[in-house]
Amino acid sequence: MTNIPIVQVCYLRLGSRKIEESARFATDILGLQRVGAVDGDIALRSDHLYHRICLTEGPPEQQSVGLELPDETYLEPARAALLAAGFPVRDADANECKRRYVRQRHRACDAARA
Repeated sequence: MTNIPIVQVCYLRLGSRKIEESARFATDILGLQRVGAVDGDIALRSDHLYHRICLTEGPPEQQSVGLELPDETYLEPARAALLAAGFPVRDADANECKRRYVRQRHRACDAARA
């Protein structure tokens, strides 16, 4: 498999059955700043980026990671590398991009969850 050039891990998206309790833990104990909410999700920041953690209503197994690539020209080669390795990939729709505060996104599942 071709390596995908990752600049950084941008954010984690974590499911929580008790989203407000999780948000209180993140702000009161971890010191994260609550910066927004879209469609019931809660965005939290730890540094200069808008958000690093997004809490979403759902089971704890519902999780994802957002990776930053050098620029948009790397999206298609990343998609091709994931497909070649046997991971299903699809483009995110406008609502998914809005909820993740991104312009464009591919979604891939790990082999255990595909």
